[in-house]
Amino acid sequence: MPPLKNLPPVSIIVLNYNGKKWLKACFDSVRKLNYPRNKYEVIMGDNASTDDSVDYVKKNYPWIKIIRFDKNYGCADGRNKCARKASGEYLAFLDSDTYIDKKWLVEMIKYTITHKDTICSSIALDYFDKDRILYSDMKMTPLGILFPTNKNFVYSHHTNLSPRGTFFPVGSGMLIKKSLFLLLGGFDDRYFAYGEDKSLGWKARIFSYNIMTFPQSIHFHNVYGVYGKDSQKSIYLMFINNLTNLVKYPETSNMIKMLIGFTIVQSGGSSLLFLKRGKPHLILAMFKAYTDFIKRLPKTLKERKDIQSKRKVSDKELYEKGVILGFWDSVREIRKFVRKKWIEN
Repeated sequence: MPPLKNLPPVSIIVLNYNGKKWLKACFDSVRKLNYPRNKYEVIMGDNASTDDSVDYVKKNYPWIKIIRFDKNYGCADGRNKCARKASGEYLAFLDSDTYIDKKWLVEMIKYTITHKDTICSSIALDYFDKDRILYSDMKMTPLGILFPTNKNFVYSHHTNLSPRGTFFPVGSGMLIKKSLFLLLGGFDDRYFAYGEDKSLGWKARIFSYNIMTFPQSIHFHNVYGVYGKDSQKSIYLMFINNLTNLVKYPETSNMIKMLIGFTIVQSGGSSLLFLKRGKPHLILAMFKAYTDFIKRLPKTLKERKDIQSKRKVSDKELYEKGVILGFWDSVREIRKFVRKKWIEN
């Protein structure tokens, strides 16, 4: 790694919507980064918050650049708007309900200096249970279901701390060269929240870019800090955006298999789980996601045609790289996941 004074400039983008209660931990941790202070700027994009977030940041963190939006543009478009106004050579994204280890940025940036076509993802640990892994190694299955293969592992027992391939970068703590971000079209602005990082990562994968996770780059995330756990809105967005991804990016035979697998396993399993919890209204949110997905299918198929015409990497190569799991590996992962979720709930 070059001397600290020669490190590239980075724009750290924190998107906020009524997240005032999380901002102190987030921005205090950003201020403690072991990265030259004159080499990074911090941008808070505010999605028309009503909880006094902007005034709080102005008063307590005057060094932060605030971009205040006229309405809530959601995660994808809000981040895109900030990215276009960022001055850094690299863009680092955080959620407002996160805080970071002081090595979070430098552990990713030192790799990208020599691997310029790589998107970096940091490991996510639980905001409240600080030694529990939320997300690190993300894999896709032939059934269209994404898995964090080491979810709920104990981080202090995590022996493999070397960078390794992941299917997509976790949007709550990632780094990407600005020119590459713009080349990929940024986050899909139809994805209000949930799935926009998966969409970006899948596109990058089939366009021949690498995505690596860095277990020594740590951010702590309260996953449900903004929309809450199992809200109808979050369930709706998760399902419609995942379904849209399954149409846009796989090759035709895999698209069909993944859509069928996702509908039977993910949707069927979720329905049983929601019934067990006594929350049938979440099944209605899922049903609405499917109906709206069908309504906008013609536009999605048009996007698919354009994306597929530009792809450089086949699905077979993604299987060979291990970012899409084989069938039986997927079955084992799904069984473990379903059994654990059922016991926990």
